[in-house]
Amino acid sequence: MRSYLSVRVCNFSQLCAKIGTKRSVVKLYFHGKKTRKTKNGDRPRTRKSPLTVRWCLIQGFHTCNALILRIEEERRREMTLKVYGHRLSQPSRAIIIFCKVNGIDFEEVTIDFTTGKHRLPDFKEINPMAEVPAIVHGDLKLFESHAILCYLASAFPGVPDRWYPADIISRAKIQSILDWHHSNLRRGALNYCINSALGPVRSLPLNPQAAIEDEKILSASLSKLESVWLKGDAKFLLGNLQPSVADLSLACEIMQLEVVDEKDRKRILGPHPKILEWIDNVKCATSPHFEEVHEHLQEVKARIALLKSA
Repeated sequence: MRSYLSVRVCNFSQLCAKIGTKRSVVKLYFHGKKTRKTKNGDRPRTRKSPLTVRWCLIQGFHTCNALILRIEEERRREMTLKVYGHRLSQPSRAIIIFCKVNGIDFEEVTIDFTTGKHRLPDFKEINPMAEVPAIVHGDLKLFESHAILCYLASAFPGVPDRWYPADIISRAKIQSILDWHHSNLRRGALNYCINSALGPVRSLPLNPQAAIEDEKILSASLSKLESVWLKGDAKFLLGNLQPSVADLSLACEIMQLEVVDEKDRKRILGPHPKILEWIDNVKCATSPHFEEVHEHLQEVKARIALLKSA
């Protein structure tokens, strides 16, 4: 990479503007002039160097390096990952945990959808669907949690391949679980939790009759999950030895049942010991971040209890 210590004249003003330095504090030096004699040998003439100039700051080269670092810091700030979400949101939790586990530097921006903040114009510029989560990374604005998880697993160096493998067959199998998730497990778990417990928190009425139908979808989804992707002694989905983005996304979905009555949770999850063991495996593999991010559910549960007693 070419050093900033040598720049073209046409870019010099641009560079000074970029680093916030006035031209007056910079000394310019043309490359050494060369001389050559005329044909008759009696009068030399000078030949100036090309437009490339060499420059240094009055304070010395260390100041120059500091300014270069400033440029890089500014660029890093522009590229800081921003995660817009809320810890009551299952997919938001999955993304936050993923970033923490993999050491991805990010800024968590809370969008409280329980008070309608997700419908404000500023957020809808990021996600026109007005749902959390969403991310901004440089010029990229991205929504839909599965797309975000796959992007993060691919875009950031150092993320282990197991999360979203480069192998196209392994990746396709993970993608099939993610596609199934939205119209099955998520549909049942999300609606059941809203209609049986979370409704008042979101300014919605409880709907016990709808919750009965939602529970049927949820139970059928849990049975499918257990029989298709957690066969035998599988520690993680697809029989993998380590969790993938699918494990994290689906485990966070089922963890939402923490907000419902304990008896209802035991009735739904009790018949599925493999599911409970698998969730424990995901917790262990992502500890302590999994537990820390899910602490918010206990706060919500306490809030539900207060609303019921009011």
